[in-house]
Amino acid sequence: MEQNINEALKYSERWVGILHKKTVTINEGKEIIKESKANFAEHFNKGWLQYRKSMTEAGDWAAAEWSGSGALFKDVLGREYIDCLGGYGMMDLGWGHPEVIKAVQDQ
Repeated sequence: MEQNINEALKYSERWVGILHKKTVTINEGKEIIKESKANFAEHFNKGWLQYRKSMTEAGDWAAAEWSGSGALFKDVLGREYIDCLGGYGMMDLGWGHPEVIKAVQDQ
Protein backbone atom coordinates (compact mmCIF):
# COMPACT_ATOMS: atom_id res chain seq x y z
CA MET A 1 0.00 0.00 0.00
CA GLU A 2 2.80 2.43 0.85
CA GLN A 3 4.31 1.84 -2.61
CA ASN A 4 0.98 2.78 -4.23
CA ILE A 5 0.82 5.98 -2.18
CA ASN A 6 4.40 6.87 -3.08
CA GLU A 7 3.71 6.21 -6.77
CA ALA A 8 0.58 8.36 -6.61
CA LEU A 9 2.48 11.18 -4.92
CA LYS A 10 5.27 11.02 -7.48
CA TYR A 11 2.74 11.04 -10.33
CA SER A 12 0.80 13.98 -8.89
CA GLU A 13 4.01 15.94 -8.20
CA ARG A 14 5.00 15.47 -11.84
CA TRP A 15 1.65 16.86 -13.04
CA VAL A 16 1.71 19.78 -10.61
CA GLY A 17 5.15 20.65 -11.97
CA ILE A 18 3.82 20.53 -15.54
CA LEU A 19 0.78 22.64 -14.67
CA HIS A 20 2.96 25.36 -13.16
CA LYS A 21 4.78 25.90 -16.46
CA LYS A 22 3.72 28.89 -18.55
CA THR A 23 4.57 27.05 -21.77
CA VAL A 24 5.57 23.56 -22.78
CA THR A 25 7.67 22.28 -25.65
CA ILE A 26 6.01 20.59 -28.62
CA ASN A 27 7.24 17.19 -27.40
CA GLU A 28 5.94 17.86 -23.86
CA GLY A 29 2.61 18.94 -25.37
CA LYS A 30 2.35 15.75 -27.39
CA GLU A 31 3.08 13.66 -24.29
CA ILE A 32 0.42 15.59 -22.33
CA ILE A 33 -2.13 14.91 -25.08
CA LYS A 34 -1.22 11.24 -25.31
CA GLU A 35 -1.35 10.70 -21.55
CA SER A 36 -4.53 12.76 -21.09
CA LYS A 37 -6.37 10.74 -23.73
CA ALA A 38 -5.23 7.48 -22.14
CA ASN A 39 -6.21 8.63 -18.64
CA PHE A 40 -9.68 9.73 -19.71
CA ALA A 41 -10.24 6.52 -21.67
CA GLU A 42 -9.02 4.22 -18.91
CA HIS A 43 -9.72 5.98 -15.61
CA PHE A 44 -11.93 9.07 -15.70
CA ASN A 45 -14.74 8.88 -18.19
CA LYS A 46 -14.66 6.30 -20.95
CA GLY A 47 -17.42 8.00 -22.98
CA TRP A 48 -15.85 11.47 -22.79
CA LEU A 49 -13.46 11.00 -25.71
CA GLN A 50 -16.27 10.04 -28.08
CA TYR A 51 -18.23 13.11 -26.97
CA ARG A 52 -15.32 15.53 -27.42
CA LYS A 53 -14.86 16.13 -31.16
CA SER A 54 -11.69 18.07 -30.37
CA MET A 55 -10.23 14.77 -29.21
CA THR A 56 -11.78 12.27 -31.59
CA GLU A 57 -11.59 14.16 -34.88
CA ALA A 58 -8.26 15.93 -34.41
CA GLY A 59 -6.04 12.98 -35.19
CA ASP A 60 -3.01 12.15 -33.09
CA TRP A 61 -2.51 15.63 -31.64
CA ALA A 62 -5.92 16.56 -30.30
CA ALA A 63 -6.65 19.93 -28.71
CA ALA A 64 -5.79 19.72 -25.01
CA GLU A 65 -6.49 23.06 -23.35
CA TRP A 66 -3.54 24.78 -21.69
CA SER A 67 -4.26 28.48 -21.15
CA GLY A 68 -6.90 31.01 -22.00
CA SER A 69 -8.53 34.37 -21.53
CA GLY A 70 -12.18 35.21 -22.04
CA ALA A 71 -13.56 33.17 -24.94
CA LEU A 72 -10.14 32.15 -26.33
CA PHE A 73 -7.82 29.37 -25.29
CA LYS A 74 -4.55 27.86 -26.46
CA ASP A 75 -3.82 24.17 -26.44
CA VAL A 76 -0.56 22.57 -25.29
CA LEU A 77 0.82 22.88 -28.83
CA GLY A 78 0.17 26.64 -28.93
CA ARG A 79 -2.82 26.52 -31.29
CA GLU A 80 -5.50 29.13 -30.49
CA TYR A 81 -9.24 28.44 -30.46
CA ILE A 82 -12.53 30.15 -29.74
CA ASP A 83 -14.02 28.15 -26.87
CA CYS A 84 -17.43 27.03 -28.04
CA LEU A 85 -17.53 24.14 -25.56
CA GLY A 86 -17.26 26.18 -22.34
CA GLY A 87 -20.07 28.15 -20.78
CA TYR A 88 -20.97 25.78 -17.97
CA GLY A 89 -19.85 25.40 -14.38
CA MET A 90 -16.64 27.24 -13.66
CA MET A 91 -16.43 28.39 -17.30
CA ASP A 92 -19.60 30.53 -17.16
CA LEU A 93 -17.46 33.67 -17.17
CA GLY A 94 -14.85 32.47 -19.66
CA TRP A 95 -11.19 31.62 -19.27
CA GLY A 96 -9.22 33.32 -16.50
CA HIS A 97 -11.97 35.66 -15.23
CA PRO A 98 -10.40 37.74 -12.42
CA GLU A 99 -13.32 37.21 -10.01
CA VAL A 100 -13.17 33.43 -10.45
CA ILE A 101 -9.39 33.40 -9.98
CA LYS A 102 -9.70 35.51 -6.82
CA ALA A 103 -12.43 33.26 -5.42
CA VAL A 104 -10.28 30.17 -6.02
CA GLN A 105 -7.22 31.81 -4.49
CA ASP A 106 -9.26 32.91 -1.46
CA GLN A 107 -10.31 29.31 -0.89
